[in-house]
Amino acid sequence: MARSRRQQALYGEPAAPVSTPGPPALGRPRTEVEQLLNKQIALGEKILQMSQNGPNEKLKYIVETGEWRDYNRLPIKRCFTAFRV
Repeated sequence: MARSRRQQALYGEPAAPVSTPGPPALGRPRTEVEQLLNKQIALGEKILQMSQNGPNEKLKYIVETGEWRDYNRLPIKRCFTAFRV
C-alpha cells in the first residue's frame, strides 16, 4: 500500500518511488542525482580498468561488476518518479 504524503514527510522516503502518469521525472534535486551518478560512473570506470590477466583477476572483475550493477539499480530508480527509467 502506498504511503500518503504526510506519512512520507513523517517517516522518510518510501521504499520505492510512487508511479506518476507521463514520462519519468527527477524525484530528487538535480544536484543530488548528479552527485550520485558521477560517483557511480567513476567507480564503474575504475572497475573497467581492472586487470583481467589471470583467472583470479578475471573472477574478481566479474564479482566487482556484478556488485556494482546490483548496487546501482535501487538508488538510481529512487532518483526518478517512475520505474521506466
